Amino acid sequence: MIGQRRAHGAPPCDPTIFANWNAMAVSALVKAAVVLPDDRWRAQAVRTLEFLFGEMFDERNGLYHYWDGSYHLPGMLTDQAYGLRALIDAHQYTGDGRWLELAVTLADTTVENLKSESGGFYDMRYDPGAVGGLRRRNRSILENAVMAEALLRLSHLTRSDDYAETATETLTSFLPDYRRYGHFVAGYARAVDLLFHPPVHVTIVGTAEAPDTQALRDAALSSYCASRVVQVIDPERDAELLARCGLASVGPGRLREGARAYVHRERESYAETSDPRRLPALMTRIERAR
Repeated sequence: MIGQRRAHGAPPCDPTIFANWNAMAVSALVKAAVVLPDDRWRAQAVRTLEFLFGEMFDERNGLYHYWDGSYHLPGMLTDQAYGLRALIDAHQYTGDGRWLELAVTLADTTVENLKSESGGFYDMRYDPGAVGGLRRRNRSILENAVMAEALLRLSHLTRSDDYAETATETLTSFLPDYRRYGHFVAGYARAVDLLFHPPVHVTIVGTAEAPDTQALRDAALSSYCASRVVQVIDPERDAELLARCGLASVGPGRLREGARAYVHRERESYAETSDPRRLPALMTRIERAR
């Protein structure tokens, strides 16, 4: 059977690169790198993101939908929503602050270009030259739910209430009729749950590339926790963000003592540790204290 399949050669491959599908792959790959564990998948995810945001993105239009040697169809919600989720996942699973910076840029661009006056996001940008059915913009509950969940997580990572407010408006706009969407409502329910039940938040302060920082990050990500946000903050690079976290006193001089994880929920601090073996138990205890 295998030999017969090989006789046919490799199946044809569509060389077109779609932003939304690749963004979904990035989210899966960074998680696989921790679960399996295998750093090859994290490296592949990073290469994919670098291509998407190097070749298919600009700050005015956001992500373009596909690339076939050049980029096409800017600003579709499906690409912005899954792209934002991929950036947030990459920031958490790699500890690289550049993905958070890009996430902020992409979120702001999407709000500016696609936000509906009645709440939520349109599926595409306004085009004054569109004709027929292309003039009608829709609001998909599936992609709006992805966007809302990503904005809620971005709010926790940046300590900015504006993103949470936009996410709340988005979810509220579907409240009158969400039941009629059938199984597409699953993502909406997940976003609503995140809104009402803030995640366990682990803030790891340390040099990003240092082994002790990475050990704490991997411990926070590999243990089971139903809802969590994991963030690495390097005081030498992210002083402003560190101050917004209320950890301004943990400056570069403190790094000589090694990385430290602070476990909290919203603005309530619960515990801290420098021991990766102790961190999962702290997270579990805080999660069960809801």
